[in-house]
Amino acid sequence: MSFLVEHAGVKAITACSVWVVSDNPLVRVLSGDDVRDLVTFDDVMHSQREVFRAFHRGEAVLAQRALLAGADDSVAFAYLARASSTAPPVVKIGSVNPVNASRNLPGIHAKLIVLDAETGALCAIVDGEAVTLLRTAAATTVVVQTLAARHPQRVSIFGSGPLALEHLRFLHHAFPLCAFIVQVRSESRGRQFSDLAARARIPVEVTTSVEEALVGADVVITATNAVEPVVYADLLADVSLLVSLGSFAPERCEFGRDVVERASRIVVDDVATVAQQSGPIVDAIQCGHLDQRSLHSLGHILSELSPTQTVRGLTLYVSVGLGIQDAALADLVLTRAAVADSGRRMTI
Repeated sequence: MSFLVEHAGVKAITACSVWVVSDNPLVRVLSGDDVRDLVTFDDVMHSQREVFRAFHRGEAVLAQRALLAGADDSVAFAYLARASSTAPPVVKIGSVNPVNASRNLPGIHAKLIVLDAETGALCAIVDGEAVTLLRTAAATTVVVQTLAARHPQRVSIFGSGPLALEHLRFLHHAFPLCAFIVQVRSESRGRQFSDLAARARIPVEVTTSVEEALVGADVVITATNAVEPVVYADLLADVSLLVSLGSFAPERCEFGRDVVERASRIVVDDVATVAQQSGPIVDAIQCGHLDQRSLHSLGHILSELSPTQTVRGLTLYVSVGLGIQDAALADLVLTRAAVADSGRRMTI
């Protein structure tokens, strides 16, 4: 058990066959609550840090991400990846539906389908929303720890959905003395978010003003469904790190060419994927404002950056989300679930 706790990254699981019976294969089904009960903040952050390093070494692998645009700015997606060459294949399928906010429904729906590493048989179905929220917020926290010019004093978050709240939880855990301000689209949404933050016992300011949200901020995180820029370069003069999470598809755009030109360094989760699918980066490359070869991968930086190396000016980090992140957390969760016999097991 101590091995699982201390080495809770991409090496935590190598197969699902521990709960597959040859004549009557059982599928483990884990809810979002099951997932959260099995891991800690530090567990998830460790899994993300290590899988990006494994990706840089060529050990974690992923197929090209599939995106399918739909009505009302919705996007369906499918990811396929392994956290290592011997780990189970993990497929995540789901959708992002911004209009669901008006329906009082989650904006993200997703499920992880895990195949046995040896037999290829279906062995687990895991709630994908919880995995997505956890691994995304954990990876961002690792990015802030690694790329911010200094220990953040004030973090500004744009967006007020579940992803913004998850980031608040992880960042407060990592930087308990940091102040947080959240930019929201309406006062009513601001009150709702303040209530959620209060339940999580995290002090937070809310504002509907973009300018007010950026005053004094040294780290800015955009977690929106924007199709037009929400931040501009002339407002980021004192910001050392801008993290964009919502520019994950060609039609999504949280920042424009002015930010690309202002940035001293642009870091991405995967160069090939971001260059083809992140709206503002695709635009900057096509218009000749950015050379793809100037993009830095997070895995490379985590593996080789000197702890004392700093970059003056603005660092821009663009994340589109990678299947290896889901696969790494699935490895950890399913290993813990097998030990604790969590969730339900059934024949499908």
